[in-house]
Amino acid sequence: MKEVVYRRYKRLSDEQSPLPQLVIIDGGKGQLSAAMESIDALGLHGSMTVVGLAKNEEEIFYPGDQESLKLPYNSPSLHLIRRIRDEVHRFGIRFHRQKRSQGTFKNELEQIKGIGKNTADNLLKEFRSVKKIRDLSEDELARSVGKSKAAIIRKFFNAGAGSEVAAGSDVYPGSEVAPGSDLYPDSDVYPGASTDTVVGEEVFSPDDLGEGDEAEPETDEGRMDPHSQDTGPADV
Repeated sequence: MKEVVYRRYKRLSDEQSPLPQLVIIDGGKGQLSAAMESIDALGLHGSMTVVGLAKNEEEIFYPGDQESLKLPYNSPSLHLIRRIRDEVHRFGIRFHRQKRSQGTFKNELEQIKGIGKNTADNLLKEFRSVKKIRDLSEDELARSVGKSKAAIIRKFFNAGAGSEVAAGSDVYPGSEVAPGSDLYPDSDVYPGASTDTVVGEEVFSPDDLGEGDEAEPETDEGRMDPHSQDTGPADV
């Protein structure tokens, strides 16, 4: 946690880029303390609000406080923080699946005689999804890589040589709820505020999450009750 936070905000400081107004650490007092060591070392204490969000009881920790803050279960601020955290978990899973999928697919393509790294990279950049590339016709592939390479790739997939894991891995870079949105206008975290969320070894910002998918409808019970089952996996 210390290293991730230090690298992230040192780069922002060196580039003189705007700092987020809110940083949410996915963890309790221990994780928050580790993050604050790096922030203090960079001389950024007081430049942004940093809080820790403990998972079990939705407790919020502030640096230096011994006791946690427990928001009412129907608090708009709690709703917003939960959605940010859960969205980051969801995005993190898809991000790592994308990386694994791209790596698997490129290795397969590069093993085909006549198909190199540049071709594999260009296909992934254009179509964003291994499944979509597998489903392309030879004519559709030819418009991107030429007739000869398209025939080679199509023959490879028709022979069933592709990876089953890669075949079922789609890339959805869009976000259900982007942090900083106006979804909860009554929230104490005001709409439009820039937010970073630190989960494990990754730091996610609104630019990472993007805007794409519509938010899936939730029941009040699933969204408001802090004892309801979390949508964010514990191993992210």
